[in-house]
Amino acid sequence: MIACVVGGVVVIYAVGIPYWAVVVGSLPTAAIQSLVFIPGDVAKAVIVSLVAVAVHRAYPTLVPVSKTHAAKVDVTSISD
Repeated sequence: MIACVVGGVVVIYAVGIPYWAVVVGSLPTAAIQSLVFIPGDVAKAVIVSLVAVAVHRAYPTLVPVSKTHAAKVDVTSISD
C-alpha cells in the first residue's frame, strides 16, 4: 500500500518541481525549495497505509481479492 502512495508522491514531484522551476527560474532552486514538503508527505504516506490496513482488517470483504493473490496471502488469518 505504501508503494502506491509513494508512487503518487513521486509523480506529483516529477510534475510539480519542473513547473515550479519555470516560476522561480531555476530547477535546482525549485528542487531545494520542494524538500520542505517531504516530511509531511512521508507522514501522510505512513498514516494512509496504517488506516488502509486497519480498514482492510475490519472489513476484509470490502475489496475483493483476486484468486491469484488469495493463493499467496490469506489476509484474514493475519493476527496482531
